[in-house]
Amino acid sequence: SKPLPDYPRFPCVVPAWDNSSRRQDNATIFVDSKPELYEEWLERVCIDLLKRKLPEPIVFLNAWNEWAEGCHLEPDRLWGHAYLEATQRALQTAARRETADQKNAGLTL
Repeated sequence: SKPLPDYPRFPCVVPAWDNSSRRQDNATIFVDSKPELYEEWLERVCIDLLKRKLPEPIVFLNAWNEWAEGCHLEPDRLWGHAYLEATQRALQTAARRETADQKNAGLTL
C-alpha cells in the first residue's frame, strides 16, 4: 500500500466499469463487479479516510448514471436496489466504526 500523501486526496469508488462500447481498443473492464465487492471497497475507503481526520472527508462515487459503461447506482433489472443498499450499509458501517474508535479513545462526537 502506498504511503498517505501530505495533502488532502479524495478517493473515488465505482460500482462497475466497462467502456468497451466506446473503446474497442484499450478498453478498461472491471471483471466480476458486484454489490458485495463494491460495498467492501467503499467501506474500507471510508474507514481509511475517517482515520486521516481531514477537515473534509470526501469520497467520490463515480457514477450515478453512466449506463453506457455499466457504472450506475440507480436500480436496474440485474441488481435491483443492491448497489444503493450497499452504499448505505458501507457508510453506516464506517460511521459506526468511527464512533466506536472515538469512544475507545475517550472522544465523543
